[in-house]
Amino acid sequence: MMAPNYLVPCAAMVSLLGTLGCGTPARPPVAHKSEISTGELRDGDAIVATSSLTVEKDSVSVLLRANQWFEAEVPFKLHNNSRLLWGLPGCRVPDGPAIETLQNSVWRRWDLEHDLCDSPPEYVESGMTRVDTLHLAGCFQRERCSPAWVGDSREILRLVYRVYPTSERIKRSSELSRLPYIELSSRPFRAVVLPRPCGDTKAPHGLLC
Repeated sequence: MMAPNYLVPCAAMVSLLGTLGCGTPARPPVAHKSEISTGELRDGDAIVATSSLTVEKDSVSVLLRANQWFEAEVPFKLHNNSRLLWGLPGCRVPDGPAIETLQNSVWRRWDLEHDLCDSPPEYVESGMTRVDTLHLAGCFQRERCSPAWVGDSREILRLVYRVYPTSERIKRSSELSRLPYIELSSRPFRAVVLPRPCGDTKAPHGLLC
């Protein structure tokens, strides 16, 4: 059963499930002012400057099994310091932040695989903070396998969250995702790959040795 989500000032942790695929080149996180038509959203750069997506760790452990499967958890905080609601479209729970790898001074975004449904979006109220964890699991440096790790065993990563500022609550994720959006990025952190024995009882089911 999925744990309920709570939007509180720097409060309860909830789960956010996500899977990853192969990387594609990504644009830097910016406010897409060319798409912004709402009168209340006059300065997207100011929202980026005053709000935040925070990963409070300098490094995140990536547990590796049989040199083929990886799993990791990345706790983060999404703080809305604007006057608007931030809509988070998704399937049952918000799709969550994308993850990017720094390769040759260029941030390379990992693709996310989402369930196909049109559930009601969730919202972060003005002045509130969403505290979540991104759960990652997939294939490690294997061909013809998805979702797959992007990069080498030691990488610099960051999270990028796409939010949709709005003055009213929109009932369907498909409608919300048509609005102008803003992308917030976390500061970089390092991925530290650690071996996990096949006999570890805490390893998730379905990952074979």
